[in-house]
Amino acid sequence: WKETGGAVWLRPSTVHVIQRASVSASVASIKAYDESTGSWVTVSDINVTAYDKWQVDFEISVAGLKKALKAGRLYLTDYTGLTYSKAMLDAVSKALAQDLTSEDDGMTGWYVTFPDWSGGEIHHFVVTIEETGTASSGTITLTIVDYSACQNTGLVWWTYITVSISVVQ
Repeated sequence: WKETGGAVWLRPSTVHVIQRASVSASVASIKAYDESTGSWVTVSDINVTAYDKWQVDFEISVAGLKKALKAGRLYLTDYTGLTYSKAMLDAVSKALAQDLTSEDDGMTGWYVTFPDWSGGEIHHFVVTIEETGTASSGTITLTIVDYSACQNTGLVWWTYITVSISVVQ
């Protein structure tokens, strides 16, 4: 609303500040596809010698009464010899996109977006990984990059949450 004198009065005149929620992430399960039986079996890591396809279920817990985690991206490291073929966030199929530069949020790799999450929620990010080349031993890391509207990494005062899984031969 604007008066004739040029003063601007905001309505409502109250600003609500929501604190950042506490976030934790873990690997709920890793399953490998056993071609000999045609079924998924529980495993403890991504063994590229024993199997060619895996499903990894990451569990993300958002905690804090009246707190929130602002929308952002769930990043997976780009891994030579392995391809992310499918992603589901809370049982909804999500398109995987690749970020080749770290200019916007300091991260590179494959990602899906997520909306604002409230404290007290638990979310599941399930990704299907397939061996498409020669993969060496190493680590695949999931990084939760929240508040993507603030894309200046110099203004982010918190540390992004990460969880890793091992790739073995």
